[in-house]
Amino acid sequence: CASVAVERLAQEPFVLYPARPRPNFADHVLGLFRAAGHAPQVVQEANELQTAIGLVAAGLGVTVVPASVQRLQRRDVAHVRIDAEAFVSPVIASYRKDDASPFLAQALALAAQLAKG
Repeated sequence: CASVAVERLAQEPFVLYPARPRPNFADHVLGLFRAAGHAPQVVQEANELQTAIGLVAAGLGVTVVPASVQRLQRRDVAHVRIDAEAFVSPVIASYRKDDASPFLAQALALAAQLAKG
């Protein structure tokens, strides 16, 4: 699997996703760069995932998206892993207190399984 160093990624023009509302995933990504001692040069912000990917495909720059986006096969965009163990995002599940439904139990079990990789 191809990978890129944070230092190299930070040198590329950057498409920030999502632009609004804030705080959001974009702030988390910027914080990961800051923690690694880098600040990407944001050239464009996009509110929608597909818009950000389209801007990358058009050659505007690079963006950081969740690993699950790799399933959206596009011939004009390459997905590469960021070579830094600290570049991860928490998985958060919100649900109604005292919900004991079988569906919720299955959904939480699946989320836990997927989070393990």
